Amino acid sequence: MATVITYKNSESYHLPGVVKLADMAFGEGYLTLELACEISNFLVALDVDRVIGYAFNTVEDGVGNISHVVVDPRYRGRGIGTELVKRSVEILATYDISRVESQAWQRSDNRVVPLASALEANGFSRIKYLPNFYNLDHSEDVPCNVCGNVCTCGAWQYELQVNEQDTL
Repeated sequence: MATVITYKNSESYHLPGVVKLADMAFGEGYLTLELACEISNFLVALDVDRVIGYAFNTVEDGVGNISHVVVDPRYRGRGIGTELVKRSVEILATYDISRVESQAWQRSDNRVVPLASALEANGFSRIKYLPNFYNLDHSEDVPCNVCGNVCTCGAWQYELQVNEQDTL
């Protein structure tokens, strides 16, 4: 029987699963349960009740942002990340925003990170490269799982125009 993946806004009982995926993707302790409870603005992908993916969405100063799109490695290659991005754009577009931005991790070891292809599949344009983008996210307490304590990973800035005004 094929697995049916469902997508929904996170509930408090989903947050331990979100934290577990963040630990796998970014290193243990990167996202704590306490911080996840404070944020609580996650879209989750579920296999029954198991969190197998998530996207963190925010709106600030008229701009939507999709960050931390993570899919369990056992479920990658099934379009789940692409669907999380698509649904995140739909949610963010309900706000009074002009665009949605996202940053796709460029690992310092140059391994491919799938978020870029999920963004491009949803119409995002690559805008610019941001060197050392994640170095403020890591410390001796939570080292980068690629670089160690001093993170040199960069990111590609992506953008999608939404809610464009009709001009006559």
